[in-house]
Amino acid sequence: MYDGTSHYLFETMKILEPNAAYSTPRGRKLKYNLDAFSSGRVRAFSSKAPTLCPKCFSYEYTSTKGANTVQADDLDDNDEYTDDQSEKKKKEPSKTCLNLNCQHIFNAEQAEKPLKWDNLIKVNQNDFKDSRFDVLVATKGFGMGIDKSSVRFVVHTSLSSGMESWYQEVGRAGRDNEDAHIILLADPPNEQCQKELESKTIKAPACNWTGCKHGRESLCDYGKQHLFIIRSYPGDLTDAVSAMKMLDRLLVFRLKNNDDAPVIIKTSQEHLSRNELMLYRLMRLGLIEDYSITYGKLITFEIDFRLSGLPKSTGVTSLPLP
Repeated sequence: MYDGTSHYLFETMKILEPNAAYSTPRGRKLKYNLDAFSSGRVRAFSSKAPTLCPKCFSYEYTSTKGANTVQADDLDDNDEYTDDQSEKKKKEPSKTCLNLNCQHIFNAEQAEKPLKWDNLIKVNQNDFKDSRFDVLVATKGFGMGIDKSSVRFVVHTSLSSGMESWYQEVGRAGRDNEDAHIILLADPPNEQCQKELESKTIKAPACNWTGCKHGRESLCDYGKQHLFIIRSYPGDLTDAVSAMKMLDRLLVFRLKNNDDAPVIIKTSQEHLSRNELMLYRLMRLGLIEDYSITYGKLITFEIDFRLSGLPKSTGVTSLPLP
């Protein structure tokens, strides 16, 4: 939890403009300034809006199952839609969270977010280009295509995903051919973890989003990169099983409808990439002809699926789609 855009935004504000970080006077329980993301000398940018405590607007909360950075990495899609009714399936009960700043207990679904986040980050982006504030705390996505000549410093709070990414990201500084500085804050595994990794054939750390098993308060860079890679690509076995589940769903649809009409599948933004990867795999195998995507409140896949030689029986049980 002591990581990410919100953490470094408020930590930087405490140095440059400490009075702007909080909205309550001294002597009272600290309440973070919800407008901190959109005003002042330090601002934020990230594709996803930060989630905050609904009582004090702090990012310093943890769930009963671990840190608030926990994401669902299993294959169950709790935000999926049926083909015929386009109705949301029931979600699993939300996690209970405890805020370490004000001790408030709340459900994860009650977390607060800054208002109009998409518009807010556009304003921050334009204001930064026009030099209307000093420091932007941002995810790596901000650096793509930004050409602002007067950037003097680029600070990485953790390792980039690779050397090419790091080179591109630090290249935002000094584009006016004047002196610029780039800083990389590296956080390696501790000695105990290093020894454990050296004794393994596969160098995979035994940590997860709930924390480090070696007693660290936050994950080291090695652990973070490992988990990012797993989330991005969970492995060839998971990939194969997911593609088979998609194929099973297409077969069930085709057997029920018994025609050559396109198969329509609806999903959410959260699971768009995973579902598209499964369709891409099936297309490369020649099991589907093609597919298209229509974006909206619900994202719709229109799939050209004309697999010949299908059995006449409809006794196929559909597996849950990841």
